[in-house]
Amino acid sequence: MLCRSRLLLMIVFVLLTEITGTAGAARAANDTGKDESVTIAAPSEYYETSKETGITPKYSKIATLSGSCSNHEGGILSLSASLYTQGGTTTSVRLVTALQVSTGSGWSTVESWVSTGSTQATWITSYPGKIGEIYRLRVYGVAYNDNDSESDILYTKSVLCKRT
Repeated sequence: MLCRSRLLLMIVFVLLTEITGTAGAARAANDTGKDESVTIAAPSEYYETSKETGITPKYSKIATLSGSCSNHEGGILSLSASLYTQGGTTTSVRLVTALQVSTGSGWSTVESWVSTGSTQATWITSYPGKIGEIYRLRVYGVAYNDNDSESDILYTKSVLCKRT
């Protein structure tokens, strides 16, 4: 019995490591300066609560959280973000997106937007950036049900605003 408990504990540890490793790898790639989108997603086999242990892994409500910040002609920034849930018991979602500019010693929020929905939220806009400034998007998503919520944050890769 003790051996079985240890085995289950090890399996749960490996599963949680894999899930958080996916998000960690996405976050670690954020500040390379390329104008590519960033997505945090849980592998589909990790969505459900284990029937044996009763443990629910991270991302039981959120399927994907993504964001993109890219430069277009004339210094116009193209911004987008989305949050998709597993559905099921999710009753509402909230997506808070903040455009941030580099201050040299950190980041300052220029403007922020809020989108809501029942099981998903998407947001797209363009923004006139200042030539020579470095921008990124901070994306915060939360999925609610009657009893609790699940949230995550990601930062897009930074992008230099230029005329192109």
